[in-house]
Amino acid sequence: MKRRIFSLFFAVLLLLAPALAARPVCAAAMTETLDLLNVRQNQRGEGYEWANRTDTLTLRGLSIETSDRYGLRIKDGATVVLEGDNYIRASYAALDIEGSATFKGAGTLTLVADAPDGIGFLNPTGAKNHRVNLTGGTYRITAARGVVSERAEWSLTGGSVTITASDTAIEGRVVKILGGSLTANAPLRASNELKISYAAVELSASSAVLLSDKTLSLSGLVTGEGKAVGSEDYAGESVFSVLPAKKGRTTSLLFGRETPIFVDYLIIAAAALILAAVILIPRQKKKKSLAAAKARFAAEQAAKSAEKEKTDDR
Repeated sequence: MKRRIFSLFFAVLLLLAPALAARPVCAAAMTETLDLLNVRQNQRGEGYEWANRTDTLTLRGLSIETSDRYGLRIKDGATVVLEGDNYIRASYAALDIEGSATFKGAGTLTLVADAPDGIGFLNPTGAKNHRVNLTGGTYRITAARGVVSERAEWSLTGGSVTITASDTAIEGRVVKILGGSLTANAPLRASNELKISYAAVELSASSAVLLSDKTLSLSGLVTGEGKAVGSEDYAGESVFSVLPAKKGRTTSLLFGRETPIFVDYLIIAAAALILAAVILIPRQKKKKSLAAAKARFAAEQAAKSAEKEKTDDR
């Protein structure tokens, strides 16, 4: 009887072996705040690595589930690289950025805040010159307020962001959606400027989804049917769905994104003028020299002919 039971157990293990081998091994979640606000040296842990020389934080399978107020706290000036799937859950703010930061990579980052007033992505800096930019990656945020950046500029230029919020999806002084895609079930709110340009955006709420106290700018956007959408077309709708229009290049190929493309045109035009001068001026000089030589030769021949005629007449 024992031999039969053992044989049956061994057969089940053989059947399950492929599935068990294919299942990813997940590290145990951290249960306390990962605080990198005052980090001064290289630091490495389960799912993350901090390179102090370059202020680069690489998240590679990070998992944090804590009842602490914060999940992950990052110092000003950091570059965050996403690799693999990363998950952060905390009581008040899943992610706290204390200043400027750039997010990039092809991984995913899930942020969950449990408190009724919880925030997925928090930037509490008081400086207007601080900027947070998401340039790549996939972000899933679940919280009362998805993103809060009261003073710093918060922008999305690449990647995909999905926000499920009970209050606001994104709120801040300056909010810019300049690329990538954003999907949310709550409004975007800016106290100074709200700009959406050349991005895929799908918003829905019980009231107006685009709110700005000063400037609302919509450009480079079309509906699903290809109709252009501008700032004058939004009238407080509770649903807003647009796609990026086809975009001609507006920044310099030679000097980067901070320089307008007309600088390239000026340089190309100047180069063309210089090239033309190098080629055409010598050619024109050669033509003039040849014409002068021909004229001299013709004059000499005419003089010789005249002298011969005088000699013949004698």
